Amino acid sequence: MGQVPVLVVEKGGKTHRVCQSKAVGRYVAGQLGLLGATPEEAADIDSLVETVYGDIVPANNNAKTPEDRAKFLAEVLPKHLATLEALVGDKLYV
Repeated sequence: MGQVPVLVVEKGGKTHRVCQSKAVGRYVAGQLGLLGATPEEAADIDSLVETVYGDIVPANNNAKTPEDRAKFLAEVLPKHLATLEALVGDKLYV
């Protein structure tokens, strides 16, 4: 796609390029057996990843002024971390 990140995988004499952050993450997670053993576990893991990539990272990137940064750290991030904690609970997939 002409941008980073890109993961170059050499396998079976072929070169395969995986681009886009989430695709790279899912590929690596799959190689490490971290995608969940059931569809429900996979959905939980996807929910966690989507919360980070879809909510936390954009909110962090949008906090450009010192005031925005302070609000992100004091209000926005704790809210999202509480969401993640509730999602994970006592589940441990590794």
